[in-house]
Amino acid sequence: MLAVNEINDVYCDALVCDEGYLVFASCWGRDTAIQELLARLTLTANEGGISQLSFDGHVASENEDTSDSKLRFENYPAKIGNPDRLDKMTGRMPKSNLFGDLVHVWLFDKKPGNLIMSIEKLIY
Repeated sequence: MLAVNEINDVYCDALVCDEGYLVFASCWGRDTAIQELLARLTLTANEGGISQLSFDGHVASENEDTSDSKLRFENYPAKIGNPDRLDKMTGRMPKSNLFGDLVHVWLFDKKPGNLIMSIEKLIY
């Protein structure tokens, strides 16, 4: 899991960037931390908003047997650009799960999402 540096206690388990811009992120956290993330994405920098996210953490490769198999991310940047281009979906884990009350949010670029939905309509 990658830690999101700009918001405490928000972690990312999947991240896709294209030319430095965020295309997809799957993030987990408590409700208030996720709400802070979503709010700060819509604010300007003068109002306390964020124009990019940065990530820290280890990602395991195919061979997890050795310590060399982990890739280290330190302040890996993902620019937000225009926040209106991002869409979001959220879900909540059941309160009785092992980790407590967690919220899952998917942030994704609207254009690739529309393309994928169009392809699915053609296939089905």
